[in-house]
Amino acid sequence: MIELQAIGNIGKDADQKTIGGKAYASFSICVTEKISDGKDKTTWLRVMKYDSEGKLTAYLTKGKKVWVRGNPYFSAYVSKNTGEAIPDTTIWADKLVFCSSGEKQNQQTERQSGTNNFPSQADDDLPF
Repeated sequence: MIELQAIGNIGKDADQKTIGGKAYASFSICVTEKISDGKDKTTWLRVMKYDSEGKLTAYLTKGKKVWVRGNPYFSAYVSKNTGEAIPDTTIWADKLVFCSSGEKQNQQTERQSGTNNFPSQADDDLPF
């Protein structure tokens, strides 16, 4: 068995697809990594995730970072522009986790910074 896992950002809002009478969320993620010369290399992966009640698809929106794990399906198609064979990878995900959003990270940073909204009291203001 081959298993593939990836962390990436959703490229556009997910679509609901029905295959064999079962509902799936269909979306693409981009995985960007730094390569040796300091440039970024971006790889696009298609993801299909079983969505029995159709509720997951609404949360899979553009820009969200997700971790997916599942069985890969490798194929290729011919580019209309260049005539080259372009590799295509689809992950049939059995696990999906939403990674922290920027908003959530900012809230955690504020909590961890040690700042609070309590008024400060000077020693001469002690009530006893």
